[in-house]
Amino acid sequence: MRRLHRSLSICFFVFFALCSTAYSEGCPDSTKLNELNGWDKFKESGPYDLGTVNKATAAFVGKRMHIILSNSDVAAKDVASNITQSQVEGKGQLALDILLSNSSKPLVVGTYSPKNRFGKMSVKTTLMIPVEGGASGLSANDGEVKVESVSDEQVCGTFALSTPYGPVSGQFVAPIEKVG
Repeated sequence: MRRLHRSLSICFFVFFALCSTAYSEGCPDSTKLNELNGWDKFKESGPYDLGTVNKATAAFVGKRMHIILSNSDVAAKDVASNITQSQVEGKGQLALDILLSNSSKPLVVGTYSPKNRFGKMSVKTTLMIPVEGGASGLSANDGEVKVESVSDEQVCGTFALSTPYGPVSGQFVAPIEKVG
């Protein structure tokens, strides 16, 4: 009986230690875009105040998730249904689409990389700015997106990516919109 009690006590302690560590690393407290560099068209359509990029929404399309960070009212479900058309129109407005995929499996907590191919915990990015022709490419070629938590209602995490134009980094807490 004492062995059983001692074993249960050890199991409880290990479980508590693991849970408290996971909880402390959880979701960031807000959405923000820390860093974003761009090419000439990007610079011409600004200026951009990254401090105003504090809105995030997300939407599942199949097994892929669009996470949109923006400084205007951009719905993730609108971006997901028409990715080639910019959802922003005013000077200085932007929307960053972070598209996460885990192949044919559901989206899970973990690290997603642009180096992963064929959907296995992969990430693609698109920057929407008010330029002729709509959405603009901002292809991340290195770095990672860390999904800290995902549920039916919300996804959150951090990202630090590299593009040919420079780094893109920030954090997000995004409610998940229903598509359809």
